[in-house]
Amino acid sequence: FQNTYGAKYGHDGQIEHIRDKEFSRLQNMTYLDSTGSGLYQESQIHEVAEMLKQDVFGNTHSLCQCSKLTQREVDRARAKVLRFFKTDTDDYHLVFTGNASGALKAVGEYFPFQKDTSAFIFTRGNHNSVLGIREYAHDKGAHIYSVDDDELAELLSDAKGFFARRNRPFPSGPSLFAFPGEDNFHGAKYPLQLAKHFKAAAGDNWKVLLDAAALAPNSPVDLGTHRPDFVALSFYKMFGYPTGLGALVLKADVGDKLNKVYFGGGNVAASTSKVKFHAFKSAPEKFEDGTLSFLSIASLRFGLERMQRMTMPSIKNHTWALARYLADGLQALKHSNGQPVIEVYGKHFLPKAEDMQGPVVSFNVLNKDGTYVKLCNVLSQLSDASFQLRTGEMCNPGSCFASLGIDEADVAAKSSGNGCGTNDFINGKPVGAVRASVGYFNTFEDMDKMYSFMKSTFVQ
Repeated sequence: FQNTYGAKYGHDGQIEHIRDKEFSRLQNMTYLDSTGSGLYQESQIHEVAEMLKQDVFGNTHSLCQCSKLTQREVDRARAKVLRFFKTDTDDYHLVFTGNASGALKAVGEYFPFQKDTSAFIFTRGNHNSVLGIREYAHDKGAHIYSVDDDELAELLSDAKGFFARRNRPFPSGPSLFAFPGEDNFHGAKYPLQLAKHFKAAAGDNWKVLLDAAALAPNSPVDLGTHRPDFVALSFYKMFGYPTGLGALVLKADVGDKLNKVYFGGGNVAASTSKVKFHAFKSAPEKFEDGTLSFLSIASLRFGLERMQRMTMPSIKNHTWALARYLADGLQALKHSNGQPVIEVYGKHFLPKAEDMQGPVVSFNVLNKDGTYVKLCNVLSQLSDASFQLRTGEMCNPGSCFASLGIDEADVAAKSSGNGCGTNDFINGKPVGAVRASVGYFNTFEDMDKMYSFMKSTFVQ
């Protein structure tokens, strides 16, 4: 490991200190679900507690001194988050939401799709929260396309031809393209340059939505360079605390083009009861209904500061090295008859994998005869050995079914569903996988423990 990955591993020799000082609670477990949730540092929570003990925070809709303190913290948090993503309040608005799903729902709800002249295109490997936008697009009469990598390449090379070959008019109305920075099922990445490339190919009537929820915890995201129109984030995925807080980051020139209908709480400058009148505040407050989770927002800086001290390039290198080491080991396992023990998904083994694959190892376990071991059996044995990870389709049906070669029509016809913890099989294939996702706090010993357990438990 040191010979191959030593230069990328360890945050310049700080990993053992970080693990001992900040994550002592991991002594009796192996946590490999960082795509599900990041973990907070112990000192981070101590600093949050000290802030709450020392200051009094009031509702930002009041004008008293404690409310002004809260407003300063909210403004400070917006600016700090935007700087973290290499932009500022001149170019982007940061709208606080409950999570990344709330941010994606807001885009779907507000986007001005038009009947027959608009389109919604999304890459097949998107989270359910992106797929849900198609219901808004459908209700407004927009055309909908789910594209695989080949179809995406076709769009980028000849956008007008893409629609002509499908006997559809080229969209002239407001249209939306959505892609994830990192696929949350198996960790494959899309280049962030795709935001500019798509708009160059398709035209100015298109907006681009980046789901960065899985990417932001482990890789640099430079909005100043790549400039997508919308970005969805969840902060707990980045640094564990606070939960229940996300953000929709939108370009400053986009807000006025969105159709915000509902008003509530402090997002209006004025409203009347008897007369049908209201006037929205300007963005970002326009899109924030009701009182913000201001204590959580005030806590954001403590998590961001820790990621900044480690640096995102260091986090990317460290997590990728560990995931690649684990993927290599699992892929190499063989039964006594030479048949593979593990089927690994994603882009781990392609050229330039470091830029194409995030720190996620998703896999299924195979029996000696080539049949799949039930996910519930794999999870049960891993859980008994204190491994914390996830099984199922990871709320990403497109990538799950494509990786396993499952026909989506067969899934749609199966009434029992295909949820996160499913044990279903379709035509001999499990509806899901095991996902081990690596965080900046994981160590070589964690990966070695996982590999050794899989070898001793499942090799026949």
